[in-house]
Amino acid sequence: MVKLDFNQILALVPLSREQLTILPVVDSTMVYASQRRFSGMHVIAAEQQTAGQGQRGHHFQSPDGGIYLTLVVPVKQQFLQQPGLLTIGVGVAVRTAIVRILKVAPELKWVNDLFLQGQNVVEF
Repeated sequence: MVKLDFNQILALVPLSREQLTILPVVDSTMVYASQRRFSGMHVIAAEQQTAGQGQRGHHFQSPDGGIYLTLVVPVKQQFLQQPGLLTIGVGVAVRTAIVRILKVAPELKWVNDLFLQGQNVVEF
């Protein structure tokens, strides 16, 4: 079972203490983020979601034992005009971070999933 460690995460990523929120259980990391006003980048991570929200209104539950997160990032105007660029950019960035930190190379599946050894390990 995954237990997110605030200090361990801060040691691995270039975030300040104010830019990271870790919750054991939350309805949805996306809803949590949208209900707050974060200035600049912020990461909301949870070990379990009870009412996750996906694309096109899709709802799901995320069982205990995973890592579920929403990343709040200031977006450049060009990405708002062409949102597909943002999705692709996030996919490449997440894959790059996984390769650098975990030393494994997941496959990027068009356009919002990462697979490792045939298992879907990241959806965004």
